[in-house]
Amino acid sequence: KLQFLYFIGKRMPTVTGKRVLKLRSDGSVDGFAGIEVLKEKQADTLKSFRTWARKGEWTKFHKSHYDWWMFPNDELSGYGAAYTLGPADCMAIQNDKEFMESLLEGVDLLFRAWGWNLTERKTVDKPDTKQGQKWTQYPVRLYKAGLSMMVLDQTETLSHIRFFADSLRAKGDRLCFSSSIHRNQECLVLWDTHKMPDYLPCRS
Repeated sequence: KLQFLYFIGKRMPTVTGKRVLKLRSDGSVDGFAGIEVLKEKQADTLKSFRTWARKGEWTKFHKSHYDWWMFPNDELSGYGAAYTLGPADCMAIQNDKEFMESLLEGVDLLFRAWGWNLTERKTVDKPDTKQGQKWTQYPVRLYKAGLSMMVLDQTETLSHIRFFADSLRAKGDRLCFSSSIHRNQECLVLWDTHKMPDYLPCRS
């Protein structure tokens, strides 16, 4: 039985609570902008990330909008399916060493903006909190970063992200958020219950 999920004035079908996405013959989600577009936007934003980090302009990480292409995943967003990865896209990205390294660098810099050394699982040395190098209560961005690593099979980085999330929750942060497709959900629970979408072929 089809049910419907509403976002940005549109409705997308779900089957027994699962998302249903239309899939092109090449394995990409219908509406996906394309990997080259994704790579171009990610590379451009990564340049900004590097500049902000070098200058210590940490608040720019928090006030800017870039989640869709910096942390691509298999969920719809406010952009519809423009940055939604299909099975073929996930595989192509995993096999693109340069792009994968670029994505991982973006994740690492995001967490540094939150005052956290992701790989060492600890607070960065002498975080510049006056310039915003601290956790800013942005669980939806945390969720998307973790989900991106999940769908791209980056298990080690995902484990580091979960450690950070667990440490926040241990301090009393519920990590709940609402977005275009989630309503008052907790990011750790969403990671634990995440399922791949169901796919239907596009009609010719």
